Amino acid sequence: MLIVPGLHVRVSPFHDATQRTQNRVRERGRDGFIVRELRSSVIALGNVKGVLLMSVSDSDSGRDPWLGWLPMHEIDVQLWKD
Repeated sequence: MLIVPGLHVRVSPFHDATQRTQNRVRERGRDGFIVRELRSSVIALGNVKGVLLMSVSDSDSGRDPWLGWLPMHEIDVQLWKD
């Protein structure tokens, strides 16, 4: 799947993902995420490929949305389907 900014996606952590990645997906990904940016090297992630995501559930509930980077090698990204 081609990941581009603006897509509404479902994110699932791989079984060997870090606890940080698993927590972010569990805590913030109930209604999926909006892709904000994709980079081949993210310094904050140790210079690995990453995706900047914005939580949908926080926005819908009136809270400021979570915005953060997740490493691509730790997650499966699929198009959101209602």
